[in-house]
Amino acid sequence: DVVAFGSRVLDKSEPKYMNSSETPVYSKRRVLYGLNLAKKTKRPNIILCEGNLDIVTLHQAGFDNAVASMGTALTVEQTRLLSRFTKELVLCYDNDNAGKIATERALQILNNSEFSVKVLQLPRRLVDGEYVKQDADDFIKYQGADAFERLLTGSENGVEFRMEQVAGKYDLSSDEARVAYCEEISTLLAGLPSAVEREIYTVRAAETAKISPEAMRLEVQRAFKRRLSQEKRTELRKDLNPAARLQPKERTLRYDNIRSARAEEGLLRLLILDESLFPAQPPLREDQFSSPLLGRAFTLLWQAREDGRTVTPAVLSEALTPEEMSHISAVCQQPESPQHAKQALADYIRIVQEESDKRAGSQAADPLLAATEKYKDKKGTGGKQHG
Repeated sequence: DVVAFGSRVLDKSEPKYMNSSETPVYSKRRVLYGLNLAKKTKRPNIILCEGNLDIVTLHQAGFDNAVASMGTALTVEQTRLLSRFTKELVLCYDNDNAGKIATERALQILNNSEFSVKVLQLPRRLVDGEYVKQDADDFIKYQGADAFERLLTGSENGVEFRMEQVAGKYDLSSDEARVAYCEEISTLLAGLPSAVEREIYTVRAAETAKISPEAMRLEVQRAFKRRLSQEKRTELRKDLNPAARLQPKERTLRYDNIRSARAEEGLLRLLILDESLFPAQPPLREDQFSSPLLGRAFTLLWQAREDGRTVTPAVLSEALTPEEMSHISAVCQQPESPQHAKQALADYIRIVQEESDKRAGSQAADPLLAATEKYKDKKGTGGKQHG
């Protein structure tokens, strides 16, 4: 099956390619399907969907303001991209549990953002006596564009959606359930940045729970104080351990020497950004890197240059695992000023050499440490194996 989209044809098998793994060349976190058309819309908002075919169907039905993430949950990078073209987002995810979870995650990312956020909840469809889920593509096909327009006009804001989801979890005819509902909803309302919003929705939550607004206000105030206290404790932990923020997400890739690893990251980043920065000879050996992965990436880049290939992160993909490539991609996407790049490169090399010399001195003084390092070298560091 094929459907027309803009000036091209989209095969229904195509999403499997658009939803391929994240790579340094193809960064899904920074891409929104259909944005090239949606950014030209005259509508006041942008509709954010899950599926690529949803976008095709919506555009064909006249909703030229629809976009979709490329097989990923909404990312901060995508919200920054959207902020160039609109200040109002409408979340229109599938009406199954996965869609509700995706909506909640998107609302968390968009909380305290510059966007006005609404949620369009698609109703379930009755098929053979059972209600089944449907996405925007299904709804347009079975209900039509006018019905979708009515849903779009009546879409609720993000707070109302979340309150409705919380209320749906409890049988509010039960006193015990009402108490549990008040505890959960007060935590939700305490996270609202505006005191006016907290007041409006606190009164609404009190009506739902059939308690007095005063009692609900007390619960929200307590939850608000707990949230502030927790945030302070979290910030304090970050201040006491700033190095934790610099570590890779994958535990197997964690750095033993943050100072050296950050310099190693910068070194790789500069060489990939500007191939002219490569010195005539390799300034470092792989074993001087504190991170085995970064050292291996450095060697692979040099091999590519000597072979006459263009030095890009893509040349690493043949030798590294997807997890390792994901980390290298994140390293390459960090900011690096091109100004004074030669001096920065020299500084990075100097730091790696200094830290390598320190480790060599420590191992010479500690035979057990030297034996441990030798064992780690024999054990290897993973990656793809080649015969």
